[in-house]
Amino acid sequence: MLPRGLTALPTELISRMIDLADPATHLDIACTCRRLLECSKDVLEHHKQAHQKYKVVSDRDPATIPTLLRSASGLTSPIDAWHIRSLEIWGSRWEWNEWRPWKLRPGPAGRRCHAFDHSRPLEWSISRSELAHYLKSMREELRLPEELVNSARVAFDQGNDSVAQMLLIVLCPRLQSLKFIYNRHDKVGKRRSLHWLTFVIARSLLDDSWPPGLQNLQEVAVGVHSETCFNDDVVGLWYTRTSFTAILRLPSIKSVYFRGLRPEDKPTIDGEPNDDYDPDHEPDPASTEGLTHSIYRLPLRCSTVENLYLESIGDYDTFTQDLAEAPKALKTYTLHSGELELHTITDFDILLESFVHNQKESLESIMVYDAGEFQGYRCTLYQLGSEIDVSELPLRQIHLQLDDLVHNASFWFDSKPWYRSASAIWEDETQRQICVDLVAGLFPASLEVLVLGCCDYAVRLGGDMRMEEDILIKIIESGKLPALKAIYIHQPDSLPVDAFKKLPEVGWDNGVDVHVKSNLRTPRHQVQFPMAPQAKSYLAHREIIETEFDPFSGRWVVPGQQTEQDNEAEGLPAEHTTEDLDSGGETDDDIAELLLQW
Repeated sequence: MLPRGLTALPTELISRMIDLADPATHLDIACTCRRLLECSKDVLEHHKQAHQKYKVVSDRDPATIPTLLRSASGLTSPIDAWHIRSLEIWGSRWEWNEWRPWKLRPGPAGRRCHAFDHSRPLEWSISRSELAHYLKSMREELRLPEELVNSARVAFDQGNDSVAQMLLIVLCPRLQSLKFIYNRHDKVGKRRSLHWLTFVIARSLLDDSWPPGLQNLQEVAVGVHSETCFNDDVVGLWYTRTSFTAILRLPSIKSVYFRGLRPEDKPTIDGEPNDDYDPDHEPDPASTEGLTHSIYRLPLRCSTVENLYLESIGDYDTFTQDLAEAPKALKTYTLHSGELELHTITDFDILLESFVHNQKESLESIMVYDAGEFQGYRCTLYQLGSEIDVSELPLRQIHLQLDDLVHNASFWFDSKPWYRSASAIWEDETQRQICVDLVAGLFPASLEVLVLGCCDYAVRLGGDMRMEEDILIKIIESGKLPALKAIYIHQPDSLPVDAFKKLPEVGWDNGVDVHVKSNLRTPRHQVQFPMAPQAKSYLAHREIIETEFDPFSGRWVVPGQQTEQDNEAEGLPAEHTTEDLDSGGETDDDIAELLLQW
């Protein structure tokens, strides 16, 4: 029972005491007695409004970040920042004239000046005391080098909001999800909040002390698609290797999506050797160079990440081994093709082999989206077998190219596999069961979902797909994959709709949903695939259209269509916009070459 003296205090005084208490205790205080409930009404109403308004926030409006930063840093009530669970960063404003809402229209990309609304810039300025408060936090709480603190002072003075974004991220006490939306107009890496965040993570690792916003952060996505003028078909932004490795070192990280991962921190210029990392050089750990150096490599089993989704990736060579060894127990590994400027994939196997070997105790999902854009080595994509052996993994779902699956048997059938093709083996009826056993033995008994890609080239070589269908039928009927629930088969336009006529019936009779064009049955099993994150703050303002997930492209599509329809531009095209919002100022259009962007 509370002392009589507390409840006897004036209502205004009790309410003020509640305001100063930790937001996490407000509900407990209100439930103590009727008197304190009455005194808590205003603060509880504040909680209700903050939950509705700030659970998912973004920087689309220029006032959002500074308003919430004041809350998170203790300059105003901490309740607003306490309710932030998901934060979406659309880009950084470089100068005061850009403090306008982002104009997230679909259509042509245009120039940087066209990415902002035509309203007047926000009349907001930071006072000397407020600036001193933030710089003190960077110096004393985040323990960043003085050179970074001085750079932050300059950024604030110029109207660059990337430092404010970083401070909000690291000070939000209950932040769980962080998304950096791909913004083609935000080319300069050192002007992005991700650049600043990388140093904070590195310093926190060295000190083994984490700011509140990073302690519980579980999901981070970099380069998220938005279907706006911010997007690029070819990833031209330079997201550094250390930004990625830093994210993997977060103490509670579970899911990471990264589009446009580079194997180094800066481009190699004119064929010169890249000096990103020298293992024999030990810079001062308290310097910016030392912080970057400390997180360049990924130690063995250093990350708690369970779900890794990489899109638009490059040829990582030795980096792949470090990356595969970093997770303590990776559950899902997803690769999504896409064009990455200055990088190409020459051998898909290198992206998969190390992960299968190093995560064999935990890996449950291997998915590949837009697989036709990848290049395999002596195969269409990759071949299961001794080097990529998944038969002992706790695997639940896997993507494989159909021709790789079937023709893989010819490599294992006899000592000279190149003498006979899979189709030649299949013509010998006495060898068919052996062939089926070989193919089925490539997978673990735990497999639930088999996704089979099929390209036009494979169709031309494979004819009518009767052999492939017969093999799948015999695998289902054999019961060698007892957990199998669904088979998805990609059917390009060159493949007849009825190419797999018997398979759906056999699957249905054996409890397996077969997803092909000719099967109109409603599936019995619900399948959850790894999906790229979406910008919720943008989707909430769009017209709701019925879509379904395509497990081959990795995108949400309108049912019956291979790809999403292109959005039409709203209003006048960007090139006809006459208002000059960046007159006399530097824009990313002045930075034409990628080699200058890092």
